[in-house]
Amino acid sequence: MLVLDAFFRFSAIGLMLFSSTIAIRDLKRTPSYIYFLLLLTSIISHFFGFTPQALELPYYLRMIFRFLDIPFLVFIWLFSLSLFKSNFKFTKFHFLIGISYSFFILAERLVQFRFITGLPVWWAWVVNLSSLAFIIHLLFVVIGGRNDDLIEKRRKSRVHLVYITSLISIILVSISFFLLNHSEYSYLQPTTTILAIWPIIVWMNYWLLSMKENSFSFDTPHSKKQHTLNSQDTALQKTLNTEIKKNKAYLENGISIQTLAKRLGVSSYRLREFINQILGHDNFSTYINGFRIESIKQEFLNPDKAHIPIITIALKNGFNSLSTFNRAFKSTEGKTPSEYRKTLRD
Repeated sequence: MLVLDAFFRFSAIGLMLFSSTIAIRDLKRTPSYIYFLLLLTSIISHFFGFTPQALELPYYLRMIFRFLDIPFLVFIWLFSLSLFKSNFKFTKFHFLIGISYSFFILAERLVQFRFITGLPVWWAWVVNLSSLAFIIHLLFVVIGGRNDDLIEKRRKSRVHLVYITSLISIILVSISFFLLNHSEYSYLQPTTTILAIWPIIVWMNYWLLSMKENSFSFDTPHSKKQHTLNSQDTALQKTLNTEIKKNKAYLENGISIQTLAKRLGVSSYRLREFINQILGHDNFSTYINGFRIESIKQEFLNPDKAHIPIITIALKNGFNSLSTFNRAFKSTEGKTPSEYRKTLRD
């Protein structure tokens, strides 16, 4: 068992050190890049600090690594959100959630290294349930955004991440809950944790090496270049413009790329590729919302509609809720609909 642990542990550390070298040398400096390096630092610290007794480092060195690995799950969460959630921005909400979760882990570390004497039994349950909540939220974001995603590579990566994360989560959460009732087997936890995490490290390295054009995201420069349209592209652009602009398909609440592709007589893959590669959009909802917002801005300009509530105008133009409309409008215009409308009156 010790030989097995050593093989997977040190091969994983080697892969992560290689990944960090490639990231520092080649990859564009994006928020995802920063979260990635923080994540690697935390995982490497976990692998060095959480070991079977025979592989334990000196006390103070092990303590340093164990404190550094506290935000391990927080960095996984932030890194994945930055990759898969459109227009992700780090906010006070993310900070407070990360700090709150880390506080519970910190208390466990303080007990481990005898800075405090003990914690109530429910503390471990809070940690495990909080970890599970992180994972569920992550999977919700990854799965929920797949239909709107226009970047094929990112769509495939969502599926891979869901499978790998789900498997690892089931293993790690099962181990944690099992050990709450069978502490005599706690000596197996370091090795089982390594075995569970190892596949995602291999996948992460494979994904990293497949990145092109020095971009640490799924967006590629070609989406921003001007393309020469061939006859098929021209025909598709014409029918798309007819359906969107003339027939005003964007007014339909909940319109999907599958529905639109069926009307145009093309595959969903073809339409995703066209809107992403030719028109330069990476998210279908953002593309559709652009037309909705332009239509709403025209209604704001109409003095005969000044008395109509914003929510009524938003719902009429295809948005399914005021909160969704507010986020989309502010992301596009830099101010809330109310602020924008007020400036038109002043």
